[in-house]
Amino acid sequence: MRPVKDRASPPAPAPPAPLPSRPQSLNELVYAELRRQILWGEIPAGSTLSVRRLSEQFQVSPMPVRDAIRRLAVEELLEVTPRSSTRVSLVSPEAVREIAEVRSRLEALAARLALQNLTSADVRRLRELLRAMHVAAIRNDPEAWHQGNAEFHRVVIHRSGNRLLTRMADGLWDRGIRHYSARVLSQAHFRRLRHKEHQRILEAIVNRDPDAVEQVWRDHVYQSGLETVDYLRSLAVSTIPFVARRGLVPGARTAEPAGRPVPRGTATKRPGITALRPAH
Repeated sequence: MRPVKDRASPPAPAPPAPLPSRPQSLNELVYAELRRQILWGEIPAGSTLSVRRLSEQFQVSPMPVRDAIRRLAVEELLEVTPRSSTRVSLVSPEAVREIAEVRSRLEALAARLALQNLTSADVRRLRELLRAMHVAAIRNDPEAWHQGNAEFHRVVIHRSGNRLLTRMADGLWDRGIRHYSARVLSQAHFRRLRHKEHQRILEAIVNRDPDAVEQVWRDHVYQSGLETVDYLRSLAVSTIPFVARRGLVPGARTAEPAGRPVPRGTATKRPGITALRPAH
């Protein structure tokens, strides 16, 4: 077993915060906040959005809201029907499967390439993140666990030395957050399995075994994707009677969820929208 090389380069930066501390404009701030709420499921899939209501909630003019909707539609997070409605794109198990297939291979390649660039400081950071995720799991804090998980992945991926590969992997991660976070928020067993896989990844990194790193990383991402697909399919089946009973259907004039059940014992965060102001 070869020792981990200690290079002079600094550790990989933490993933960027969802909401920048100094946004350039109200347009950027509204876009970032609306995107964050959609990705984390605070505005559930299938919800119908109203420019007027969002403008009132954010206490901004309609222009920044329309700009955010346009950008989020390009990212396929929103579905816009001209002169009709705007709604949050439905969570598709098939889309999750496709993302998992591509992510598992892209990230595995990035991890293999990163192996020669990872420093002792990087490895220490990975150990710290594993401990932080373990504490978050014990405290039943899925959002903290998810943030640690995101940084664990990005510390490695951002060491690949391939900017195109890094951008592609980051883009797929963002697209998968709202599918993946729903799974994380509801299943402690899912987090325990991922923790064991992270430990195997770290062991392969410490051993400087590129084949093992690539294999365990690929299996890790793909398996989590398959489990998420199974969960979303079971969720879709379980919500059919609920939707029929409540009369909640896509396209209704509401920003409420189309019947997403909350697992017992799970605390969900649904903070109110506050007025947004640009930084000076």
